[in-house]
Amino acid sequence: MLAGMEPMAEMLQSSGQYGESVDVAEDADAQDKLMAFVGRDPLFRPGSGRER
Repeated sequence: MLAGMEPMAEMLQSSGQYGESVDVAEDADAQDKLMAFVGRDPLFRPGSGRER
């Protein structure tokens, strides 16, 4: 899924529905990479201090 979305990154981000990509480790799993791509911090937990 991520590979199919990557070519559309600019369009998706400019739509306002997705944020800028978040950095994740190279060995992150597929779900974390997808969440990071759409601008969500895959390590976020409420009260974790990782709020933006």
